[in-house]
Amino acid sequence: MAPERTAALTDIDAVLNHRPVDGGSAGIAEMAAMLKACIERWAPPGSSYRRMADGVNPLEAQSIEGNLRADVRLRGVLVTMERDYRAGMSRTLDERVHAAILDDLIGQADRHLDAGQHAAAAIVIGAALEQHLRQLAARLDVAFEIPDARGVLHAKPAQRLNDDLRLTPAYSHAEWQQVQRWLQARERAASGDLASDPGTLEPELRQMALGVRDFIRRHPA
Repeated sequence: MAPERTAALTDIDAVLNHRPVDGGSAGIAEMAAMLKACIERWAPPGSSYRRMADGVNPLEAQSIEGNLRADVRLRGVLVTMERDYRAGMSRTLDERVHAAILDDLIGQADRHLDAGQHAAAAIVIGAALEQHLRQLAARLDVAFEIPDARGVLHAKPAQRLNDDLRLTPAYSHAEWQQVQRWLQARERAASGDLASDPGTLEPELRQMALGVRDFIRRHPA
């Protein structure tokens, strides 16, 4: 089971089994808020789960105009989502959850760029890209760890992983070259060797963020 799905199911189970200490409307509102937050954490963007949850106001503790209470409606959405995660539809959901998590990570890079923290942004974007390469390798049965002289497994360097994925071939030669350039930018940022002109650097890093997002979308894992 993919780590993201394991984390999702653990969190969903905890929320569904939660029982508020307070009774009455306060307890109902607490439960509704927890249910909606859990759906927003794990429902893939654009999914029916998220759309259904978006139509529910968790502060509506009581039923309105014959509708079910907010907590009852949200529980139904989350129970359905959990069932689908445990059933055969899980792979697509795994891919969407993985992409959503990485999109949030790249969002941190956007905030670093807004603050003028260019090196931090490049490192975060590169980390998201490397994580996706490892996930893609796992899906395609490409080894993403290598043993040292003592036989202890270590993470395969990202550029070598990119080389191995190109041979699968998971993506085209042109994309392999682009991934190499992104990984090299991350390495330069980590060693303090990024270009110092913010007028050209910031647009390049924002384009890098867009490019990595698009790469993840086009090669789901």
